[in-house]
Amino acid sequence: MKQTIVVAALLLSTPLTAQTGHEPFGQDPSDPVSSFAIRDKAGNEQQHMVSPAPAPGRIEGERCLPKTRLCFSISEVDNEAWPQLRVREFGGGSDRSLPIDLIVGADQKLAIWSLGIRRAGQEVSRSAGEAVIIGVEAWDHVAYSGGTASKATLWLYQIDNAGTTEAVARQVLSVPLNGEQYVRACFNAKDEKARANACMNLTSIDAMLVLDAENAEPMPAMIYRVATGSYPSDIPFRKVEDQPKKLTNEDLIPAQHPTCSYERKLAWNPATVRFEFDRPAPDCQIFGLHR
Repeated sequence: MKQTIVVAALLLSTPLTAQTGHEPFGQDPSDPVSSFAIRDKAGNEQQHMVSPAPAPGRIEGERCLPKTRLCFSISEVDNEAWPQLRVREFGGGSDRSLPIDLIVGADQKLAIWSLGIRRAGQEVSRSAGEAVIIGVEAWDHVAYSGGTASKATLWLYQIDNAGTTEAVARQVLSVPLNGEQYVRACFNAKDEKARANACMNLTSIDAMLVLDAENAEPMPAMIYRVATGSYPSDIPFRKVEDQPKKLTNEDLIPAQHPTCSYERKLAWNPATVRFEFDRPAPDCQIFGLHR
C-alpha cells in the first residue's frame, strides 16, 4: 500500500496576482500553467514551467519559463553519459547546449524541474539576455529481490546571459527531491496473516524548494521543506528486536518521521558561488539523505 506524503509548500507560499503581457508560447491542455508563483522583495520570481504547444519536431521534455522567450531541455550530445542543458529561444534563432558537469549512469534519467526562477532586473537588460535559475532532476531506480527503490536529486543551475552566445550554466545546488523504498516483509502465509497483508515496508521523502518571499537581496534566497514518512506506522524505522509479532489496526496507518521532516533556509554565498543551508540538516541516511 502506497502512502503519499504531501508537502504543503505551495499552499504556504504567497501567490502572485494574474500575470499580464505577451507569452511567446502556448501550453498543453495536460500541462496547464499553475497558479503557483512567488515574487520576493527584490523582484525575483519563481514560476511553474510550461510546455510549448504541440508542433512538428517538438523537443521531448522541453519546458519554458514564463515572462521569457526561453525553453529548456536535456540535450544528449556525443556521449549520453555527459548530457548538456539545451537553451532555446522560442520563435527565435538562439539555440545552444551548455555543459552542466553532470555524469549520468546507465539507468539514470534526467528531466527539467517543474519550477524555474527569473532573476530581478531583466526588464532593463533584456539585450544582454536573461538571468535565470533552472533545475535538472536526476532519477535513479533500483530493483532487487527484496523490493524496489527510487530517488530524485535536484541540481540547480545559474544561467547568466541566457539566450545569447555568452550564456554559461553553473551548478549552484544539489538536494534530494523525492524518494521511495519498498522492502519485502512477508515470506509465507504466516507472515501475511501476522502483518494483515501489509507485506511491504515503505519509507518515502517528498521535498520542495521555494523562493523566500522575504528576501530583498539581488540573488534569490530559498526555503527547503522536507516531509518524510513510513508505512505501516513507524515500523520500518524500528530495530529488528522491536518489531511487533502481529500488526494491529493502529499500525496500518502512515507515520511521519519527527526528525527528518524539517525546513531549512538557503542563502547565496558569493565566496563559494553556491546556495548554502543556514544550519546543518539532520542525519537522515535511512531515507538516502546524506546532508
